[in-house]
Amino acid sequence: MKKYDRYKFVKEGITFFIYSNPKDLLKSYFRGTRGNKIAIYHQYEGKKHIYSKEDWLDALHEDGFWAYLRGDVVHLWFDKSADFKDVLGLVAHELGHLEKPYYGFIREEKKACRYSDIAELAYEITERVTINKSLKIN
Repeated sequence: MKKYDRYKFVKEGITFFIYSNPKDLLKSYFRGTRGNKIAIYHQYEGKKHIYSKEDWLDALHEDGFWAYLRGDVVHLWFDKSADFKDVLGLVAHELGHLEKPYYGFIREEKKACRYSDIAELAYEITERVTINKSLKIN
């Protein structure tokens, strides 16, 4: 069974692997490593947490989406019921990591979170103006 679909954006030189389930995504994350822990930055708390593989898999099922960047490849999974704006923010976050310079874990995650916030704000404004017509423009 195919574990992911491969999308390559030649113009940008970025490849996306879109996984069909979170377990395969997590396997790919740990492939080639001997570790069984994962460090995740929590934007709103402003700090990182360490999770075991099992705990993180449970969290992925609960959250419904996750991605990571390795080289210039974005590895992504999202549940079919995931909110479009959340997935858009996730993709923007990972693309934010491609922008140089790289700052180190916490500062780098904060940089990438800004990309996510901007993408989500742009989506919300565009949705309100074009679909809902709820944002008055003078």
